[in-house]
Amino acid sequence: MVGKNPLIFAAFCAVIVLAGCAGEGRKTYTSSDGDELLARDNCRGVPNPDQADSDGDGVGDACDNCVDLANPDQADGDGDGVGDRCEPDLDEDGVLDDGDNCVGVPNPTQTDTDEDGAGDACDPCPLDSDDDGDGDGICGDADNCPDKANPAQLDADEDGLGNACDACPTDPNNDADGDGACADADNCPDDANPDQADADGDGVGDACEPDSDEDGVIDDLDNCVDVPNPRQLDRDEDGVGDACDICPDDPDNDADADGRCGDADNCPAVANPDQADADGDGVGDACETDADGDGIFDDADNCPAVANPDQTDSDNDGDGDACDPDVDGDAICEGSELVFPCQGIDDNCPETANPGQADTDGDGMGDVCDACPLDGQNDADGDGACADVDNCPEMANPDQADTDADGIGDACDVCPDDPDNDVDADGVCGDVDNCPDTANADQADADNDGVGDACDAEISCSLDADCAGFVPAGFALVAGGFWSNGEGSSFGCLPEGGGGICDVCTDADADGACDD
Repeated sequence: MVGKNPLIFAAFCAVIVLAGCAGEGRKTYTSSDGDELLARDNCRGVPNPDQADSDGDGVGDACDNCVDLANPDQADGDGDGVGDRCEPDLDEDGVLDDGDNCVGVPNPTQTDTDEDGAGDACDPCPLDSDDDGDGDGICGDADNCPDKANPAQLDADEDGLGNACDACPTDPNNDADGDGACADADNCPDDANPDQADADGDGVGDACEPDSDEDGVIDDLDNCVDVPNPRQLDRDEDGVGDACDICPDDPDNDADADGRCGDADNCPAVANPDQADADGDGVGDACETDADGDGIFDDADNCPAVANPDQTDSDNDGDGDACDPDVDGDAICEGSELVFPCQGIDDNCPETANPGQADTDGDGMGDVCDACPLDGQNDADGDGACADVDNCPEMANPDQADTDADGIGDACDVCPDDPDNDVDADGVCGDVDNCPDTANADQADADNDGVGDACDAEISCSLDADCAGFVPAGFALVAGGFWSNGEGSSFGCLPEGGGGICDVCTDADADGACDD
């Protein structure tokens, strides 16, 4: 009785121990299981007189559920009397413990979704291979801060990043402009303003200041963004307002960069900082040209392209002898009278050598300098294709598109999809003509079969009910209740009072003619 009731057994043992302690010296007692107890019985309730304990786990062999393998806590997960330590398949899932990724918890398929070695059946975080790496109690796959503890999962800006790991915990756009300042503290949340510069101290950063100079004109419309110019005056119309234009009357703003605005520069396109003008003609020396290098500026040279340093002009016609084709003024150009050959005076290619003066198209431009040497009109339609090779010489067709490949470009082809260009000349292009080879100007098609009457070998029409029993001579009744002569004509009832083929009328006497 004592061995079967744990409470009685505990009380009994307590009495024995207390009694043993009350006396002097070492005493031996006999336990309820018949063992002699010296200090502690390693198998209470089960006889184990020699106190044998093969695996040394403190539990005697007589009561050990795993005699040969230490199992001090006598764990027996499945309650089958065999200790877990020596159970080959503790959870009985068909997978031996030494190869089971969930020992003690059935996981027969050994599923391990996160591949961390712990099967899903016993893995506290089956989708997180780090098994809550930050230790905040939230598995990584559901943790809004998987690498930083955020146990309460606080996310003030509701951007999916927890406060603990959110660089901008109250900015759901997380510094959208990427300037290092979170939007809730950024004076330009939508425009990068990394140094948060705010020249006028109005709380709006310079980068997004709509009117930097505060002249009442927003920057993107202001012709002087940083200098007040409220009336937007711009005399030279160069897009730079007078208030900030270094040359308010020079749209090129001192193009030659000589410190002189173009409107007051005697050489606006050539630097002439000292404004030197030796001949006092208002044109600065720096831009006074002398093309022939004879020491005479071109604007005073009687031969600007041919050296004539002494400016000799025998016939006083204004052309110096060096470049005058008729030195003696007799209106005859003779090489013997010139200091250079006569060729070139009436040169059809004055800037390009054309010794033979060839001009195939006779347009006055020599072949070597004529962009269209075989086209006297020189690409009259201006589409970049010379007329001699232009498939639309009188109408611009820059890409020379010719869909029907008939040699006539689409831009000037009346039938761009018909290479025969309305061969029957009925005014209808072949690609849409119901009689492409036979004129059928009105495109009549009595039987609506897509073949025009002019070329339809057999026109068929429906019969009127009054004519149902009549078939005219030379015609036959064909499928669908039609009359057909098989040679291009068919009728319902032949009209007496006029009308066209296939007119439907009343024919009471069935004579093939419409009633009056």
